[in-house]
Amino acid sequence: MTRLDVLAWTVRAAPIPARARTTLWRVIARQHPGQPFLFPIQWRGRQGLCGGVCGASDHAVSLDLSAYEPESVAAVEPVLRAHTRPLVIDAGAHTGAWIFIVKALAHDAVIHAFEPFPALAAFLTKLVARNGWPDVHVNAALLGAEPGEGELHFAGGATDCASTVADFQPGFSQSVRVPRLTLDDYVERQRIDAIALIKIDVEGGERDVLQGAARTLARLRPPLLMELLFTTNPVHLRRQHETVAQLKAAGYTFFRIHAEGRLIRQDDVAPDPGYQALNYLVRCVD
Repeated sequence: MTRLDVLAWTVRAAPIPARARTTLWRVIARQHPGQPFLFPIQWRGRQGLCGGVCGASDHAVSLDLSAYEPESVAAVEPVLRAHTRPLVIDAGAHTGAWIFIVKALAHDAVIHAFEPFPALAAFLTKLVARNGWPDVHVNAALLGAEPGEGELHFAGGATDCASTVADFQPGFSQSVRVPRLTLDDYVERQRIDAIALIKIDVEGGERDVLQGAARTLARLRPPLLMELLFTTNPVHLRRQHETVAQLKAAGYTFFRIHAEGRLIRQDDVAPDPGYQALNYLVRCVD
């Protein structure tokens, strides 16, 4: 472990309020911009490492997997356990929390993760190596409607809210050009013939990801774990409606995820204005 790793571990263990812990870590992180940090974690009997990058994902030092989207974890668990060696696509892997969760729920899972931020992709590569996950493949690219180059917009020091939509959040002040792939091209190039789950957490860029995955959805019909954020912006609403319409046309049904993984079918899809139930399990129903 590096000195920074030890500091992260110490701050996590400090008997202080969460807000004070976050403030303390940000002071430390400012002295190590762009550097990765790792700390040991245990969840569901699985031991390993998690972490983040100073100046890009400082809040990761407070990660508590027992409180991390528990409703979605409960909904996804039976989906993964229905496969002997589930293959998962993680679009928007960020600092790898869902990678850890999937590997804890299904240790033999194969994961193809997509994270366009160079610093975070490099961190994920290190995280995968340190955890000894041979079946996790990190791609330093975003998924979109066509291959080429894309642009990510974000607020300084807050890459967890980055989006390909320039005005998705009012605080966006920076941008970066990054490689862009389509899921269809990737799946065909990798000769993937079954997908247990596609997780999509891309802050308003869902439509483009799905447009670039049309052949994959039609051929393999995988279930999706997808976040849809509440918005009143007419342009964002139109994009969201097009996303929903595309999936419905492909034979998919939306189920909003509630407490303990309870699924409630939602034919008229409308994200929760209270931001309490934002994730959907979207699947084909026979």
